[in-house]
Amino acid sequence: AQVSVEGLHPLPRGSTALDVLFDQKSRNRQIRKMSFVSYPDAPGFEERCLNDSTSPLSQTFSRAATLAKLTNCDVPLWEFAWLMENTPEVCGRLVAQALEHNTDELRSQTFSVDASLLSPEWARKILEGQSSHLVLAFCSKCQLADGSLAHIPMMDFRCEPCPTNQQKVESALRGVGQSRGNILNSGRSYHYYGLDLLDEISWIEFMAKNLLLSPLTDSRYIAHRLIDGTCALRISTSLRHPDIPRVVAKL
Repeated sequence: AQVSVEGLHPLPRGSTALDVLFDQKSRNRQIRKMSFVSYPDAPGFEERCLNDSTSPLSQTFSRAATLAKLTNCDVPLWEFAWLMENTPEVCGRLVAQALEHNTDELRSQTFSVDASLLSPEWARKILEGQSSHLVLAFCSKCQLADGSLAHIPMMDFRCEPCPTNQQKVESALRGVGQSRGNILNSGRSYHYYGLDLLDEISWIEFMAKNLLLSPLTDSRYIAHRLIDGTCALRISTSLRHPDIPRVVAKL
């Protein structure tokens, strides 16, 4: 079941991810604590394998990238690499790399903040003191005034920003049951923040439905977030992500 939202007033286009954070706080007054995570802005799985010339997976991913370019097929390189590779040793390395996940590291870098303390001044101090090699992300899991936990619906997409893909994202979100929320251009793709809080069971269902929409959605993002039990989306810039996510559409 969804937890109701108070006082809906749409954010204007161009609003930043931080604006979305403060908007969530003002709309959902039953939220007592919000969570954040600060993590190294390191290359992802595909980028690591493709760019590491010392890795035996580099050739596999280079061939996969060539095939993807030739076919003009926008699917994850991981899927091309897996279908192309048949050497047991390399397949084993591919599986090991694909399953790499450090839950303990994420938990050690996660912190909660009382909603009453969240303000532009708080954000300014946090971001000013953060290294350019780190990213600050807003987590979906939050604590309500009655002590229960809920999730802000969040999703990361993997399609390039363009009018056609934005329409696809909007259609996908409505298809998984979202009717109120903000779609942000993250620079490389789209982020989504829903306005109606979800309980744990509804959140898992939301994540699973989005997984069915891969490769429009980011399947590896969804898998990692299910393992961690919370979503997280970037609200800061970094050397590798110089663009602050901004609202481009609303549901």
